[in-house]
Amino acid sequence: MLDRKFIVENAEQVKQNCASRGVEADVDRFVELEGRRRKLQLEIDELNREANQVSNSIGKAKDEAQREARKEQGRRLRQQVAEAKAELDRVGGELDAIHRAIPNLSHPDAPVGAGEAANLELFRGKTPPPEFAFPPLDHVQIGEKLGLVDLEGGARVAGHGFYFLKNEAVLLELALHTTRSTRSSAKDSPPPPPRTWRETRSSKASGSSPAVRRRRSTASRTAT
Repeated sequence: MLDRKFIVENAEQVKQNCASRGVEADVDRFVELEGRRRKLQLEIDELNREANQVSNSIGKAKDEAQREARKEQGRRLRQQVAEAKAELDRVGGELDAIHRAIPNLSHPDAPVGAGEAANLELFRGKTPPPEFAFPPLDHVQIGEKLGLVDLEGGARVAGHGFYFLKNEAVLLELALHTTRSTRSSAKDSPPPPPRTWRETRSSKASGSSPAVRRRRSTASRTAT
């Protein structure tokens, strides 16, 4: 995911990259919202600073009338902070949605276009591709046919391109993790940490609460 500052400072390059990759993302709206987000954050910081000053000055009031006036001023400032934070959350939500749609930059040498005709074949290995007497299946078709992957469940929980492993594929992944941990321990290296959710939307779709989400070990692209 591209850095927000990079997108703002290189908006034209990012828009061209989106067009080259056939991705629809409102980069101009992103730049506008990012400016609004920064302005709101500065406004909230200033309001909090003023509210703290007013709060600290209440005990120094000369009389009851001045004390009540400062309390009322503090309440107004807190209300303004709450309204600004609500607007910041709204802007942040729209901003994040656009941010997720913006792809990373393609390599300068990558061909532009869709389909085989727009892609360059750089070289072939020494071994020629095998020929089959039957229509070959790709890894996704094989996985679904053998009941090893759940694409629909993964997409529903974490979005397009994610999946759950099932049945023997789960045992195979566990075996790979065990082998890796065993070899790491033999080399006095700590075993790798478990993978965890990185997106709130995924946690909500899986039925996890924020508190439980921090303790639950799951996979980002190969959840078991």
